[in-house]
Amino acid sequence: WLVILIAAGVCLWLGPVSIVARLWNILLILVAIILIGFTFTALRQVRQNPPPPGMDILPPDFEIPKFRH
Repeated sequence: WLVILIAAGVCLWLGPVSIVARLWNILLILVAIILIGFTFTALRQVRQNPPPPGMDILPPDFEIPKFRH
């Protein structure tokens, strides 16, 4: 996603495009960089403190809630 946004940004800045499109592209690139930063931080935390084994196992008496429309 970030690579595509950067490639599109290069095309936007080289061509005759409105400033609104350029600013929108910069905003999306900044959001992508922030999200990648959060992702690497979370990955580092999970590697340092992995969840206990069997955490994703449901208890035997667990029932899926049924919704009525």
